[in-house]
Order: sequence, then structure tokens, then C-alpha cells
Amino acid sequence: MKYFRKTSRAGEWRATLWYTAASLFTKAFGFLTIPLYTNLLTTGEYGYLNTYNAWIGILSVVLGLSLNSAVISIQKERKEIKAAYQSSVLGLSLISFLVMGGGILLVCQLIWKRIPGLLSLALIQSYATFVMNMILQEMVLDNRYVKYSLLSIVSAVIPILITCAILPYLFLDRRYLDVILPKAAVSAGIMAAVMIYLFGRGKVFYSREYWKQSLSYCVPVIFHTLALSIMLQADRIMLSYFRGYEESGMYSFIYNVTLVIGVVVAALENTWKTWFFQAASLDRKEEKSRQIRQAGAGSLAQAVNKRARVYLVCGEAGILTFVYLAPEFIRLLANEAYWDSVYLTAPIAFAYILSLFYDFLVYYEYYENATKRIAGASLMAAGINVVLNLVFIPLWGAMGAAFTTILARFAQFFLHLRTVHRMEASVLPFRLYLPFFLRSAGMTAAFLLFYRLPGIRLGILAVYLLTRIRGIREFFQL
Repeated sequence: MKYFRKTSRAGEWRATLWYTAASLFTKAFGFLTIPLYTNLLTTGEYGYLNTYNAWIGILSVVLGLSLNSAVISIQKERKEIKAAYQSSVLGLSLISFLVMGGGILLVCQLIWKRIPGLLSLALIQSYATFVMNMILQEMVLDNRYVKYSLLSIVSAVIPILITCAILPYLFLDRRYLDVILPKAAVSAGIMAAVMIYLFGRGKVFYSREYWKQSLSYCVPVIFHTLALSIMLQADRIMLSYFRGYEESGMYSFIYNVTLVIGVVVAALENTWKTWFFQAASLDRKEEKSRQIRQAGAGSLAQAVNKRARVYLVCGEAGILTFVYLAPEFIRLLANEAYWDSVYLTAPIAFAYILSLFYDFLVYYEYYENATKRIAGASLMAAGINVVLNLVFIPLWGAMGAAFTTILARFAQFFLHLRTVHRMEASVLPFRLYLPFFLRSAGMTAAFLLFYRLPGIRLGILAVYLLTRIRGIREFFQL
């Protein structure tokens, strides 16, 4: 019960504010550099940079075997056992990185008789990303939101400051290197510090028991996380292939503009994750938490449903508000070459809302240790995403990619919903989501019709927000 005394009403939304602040610096601070990048990088260079980042997202999953998720499976263990477990799992991930990374470089040497410098850099940066995600996951689950926020801010701000300092002067013929190199260097430095800390704390490199347990839990998560990376990155990679870096750059620009939406989603997700696993742990011990009593619920399912509804109101309102103000932001952030892509904001944002739907479901699956079911549902959704992109990107380009993302995210949501309901039909029922889905779809359609008419567009937003005030107020009463 100690945790629930700590996370009083003020504590829960305070954690959300800290996560929001971290996301503002990690995502929105990068968002504020868009004018610099779009004015100094060509659309082709911008597309190349984002394609590189897409591969980082995929490789960070593969090289670390998604072992950063293993910490979820040991939340009930003592502190010293957690430390030893994390240390051992990090050792396993290091071996995986060396074997797979070395294999990739060897194949390149055999086929092309050379090892591209950027490939070596991408491998190191990808593993560094995995290591940082590992410690961040631990911090979220332990409710260390201040340390989480500080680490996230440092890892995001320092590379951007270095880039801003060198971009006008270095690598003038390949300016994307001014962005890639500082990020890779800072990531490698943080990786080294985290590895020294985790190995020093746990003092275990090899444990047959821990390696076996973590692989059993995480091997399905590898496919799940890889599927998520494919869903996030495949459209940009395929746009570059089918339509060229110019259109990929335009699409990536809008994706980067919508990183502000990621601030809302990441903050809500991290706060939810902390609350849910602690509440579920107490429920499993047949205890009642203060949160559950405050929710007026007699079971975990009722508490989850009621609290998820409040989170959905807040998330939906934040996302749609940004969408309806996006045309003005885009005109401030970029030159005229990017203005014609503003219509893509709405479908991409709608996909974010569907992703928020899914977030509540997947943590219940983690709670039930249903990682194989998680992987199966996510792989099916990723397959749908790739097939639809192959069909629609050659036909409709960026708009085809945007609406494919919506369809794939809905498939992902539906598949995970079905999985959860096979375990417990009363948790997060479809009727909980339906009003949010219909309202968000209607607001997306209205934006596409009126985004060139600011008076009508802002009037629609004002009416919408008036209907959401009560729900937003409830969030700040949690």
C-alpha cells in the first residue's frame, strides 16, 4: 500500500506533468528545430535522414532481442534480484549485438568488399538506443519519473545543440551527417554510462536461469516490437523507394510535426503504465488500492475501464486540438515547399488516436504474460500494413501511406482487443472505445474538408472543446 500513499491525487497528475515535460524536450524540442532543418536541408536530404532514422528504429529491436521488456516480468521480485536480473539480461543483449552486428558487417564485406561507415555507425547507435530504452523502462515501472525525465531531456537536447552549432559549417555537401553524427556520439556515451551502472549494480553477466527466463518472455516481444517498428517506419522507407526522397521528405516532415502529439501519448502511456502494473499487482494479492476505491469500482476491470475513459478524453482532446491548429504551425515552421502537405496531419493524427486505444490493451496482455498473443496480433497488423503500402503508395503516394497507417492501426487495435477479450471480456470493451472512434473520425473528416478555411476550422474546434471540458477536468482530479 505504500505506493498508493505516494501516488495521491496530486502525485498521479504530477507524474504525468513530468513525463509531459520529458516528452516536450525529447519530441517537441526536436520539433522546434524543424525550421532549421527544412531551410538548410533539401527535401531529398531530409528524406535520407529520416530513412536512416527508420532503420535505427528497426535495428534497435533486432540487435537487443527486445530484452528491455524483461524487467516487466520481475516487478514482484526484491530489489537485489531485479538488479542481478537486469545485469544478466544486459550481458545477453551485448552478446546478441556483437554476434548479429558482426554478422551484418561480415556479409557486407563478402558481398560489396567494403563496410559502409554509416552502417557501422547505425549498428552502434541502434544498440545504444536499446540500452537507453532498457533503463528508461525500469525507471517508468519504478515510478522514478524525475530521473526518467532528466535522462530523456539530456539525450535529446545535447545532440540537437551540437547539430545547430555545426550545421551551417560542416559537411556542406552531405548536411544530414550534421544531424546523424552528434546523435550517434551522445547515444554511445549514454550507452557506456548505463552499462557501467547496470553491470556495477547487478554484478552478474551470465545466469542460465535469468537468460532462459528472459528469452522465454522476450522472444515473442521481439516480433511484437519489430512489428511496431515496421508499422512506424515501413511507409517512409517504401515512399522513398516508390516515390523518391522528395515525397518521402514531405511525408516525414508532417510526421515530425506530429511529434507534438507524441508528447500527449507518451505522457499518458507512461503514467498509465505505472498506475496499472501497481494496481494489478495489488489486485492479484486480493487487496484494494486507493485508486480503485476512488474510481468507485469493486474490481480491477471496473477501475481500469473507468480510468481509461478519462485518459481517452484527455488524449483525444490534446491530439485533435493540435491537428486543428497545425496549418498555422506549419506556416511558421517551414518554407512554402512544405505547406501543401498540411492535409496529411489529420490522418496521421487519427492513427495516433488508434495507437492510444491499443496502448491500454497491450499492457493488460503484458500483465497476463500473454507475450505470444501480443506478438501474433502485432505481426498480423504489420503484415497488413506492408501489403496495403505496397498497393496504395504506388497509386496515391503520401496520402496512400497515411490512410494505410490508419487501416493498419485499426487492425492492430481490433486484433489486440480480441486477444484481451479472450482472457477477460469485461476489461476495456469495444463500447468504451466506440464514441471516441466515431468522434475522432468525424473530426478528421471535417479537418480535411475545411483545413483551408480557418474561420470554420477553428469554430469546429471551439465547439468540440466545450463538449470535452468536463472530461478533461476529471483527469486532473485523478
